[in-house]
Amino acid sequence: MPKVKIQKETSLSPEKLLETVQELLSTDKEIKALEPNLKLTPASGTLGGKVEGSRVQGSFDICKADSGSSIDIELSLPLMLSPFKGLVQKKIEDKLSEIG
Repeated sequence: MPKVKIQKETSLSPEKLLETVQELLSTDKEIKALEPNLKLTPASGTLGGKVEGSRVQGSFDICKADSGSSIDIELSLPLMLSPFKGLVQKKIEDKLSEIG
């Protein structure tokens, strides 16, 4: 399975970053076009967990950084989406770059 890795540092607190990314994945039309059911599911008591969708699976981790926080996302795409690996990565990176 092809893997997509995305990293983003922000000035947001870890909790606010989690909330913002969850909202982005549930409301953004371009991301919904790629994966309509994409969502973050935090593990109990942490700021990391699973990324789940109907065709995409993965994990995420949010860490406190010097000037705010950072998020690391790793997605596993099914073979049928291999040709779109770059598009998926670019769309998510572009959307995350819009966050503080």
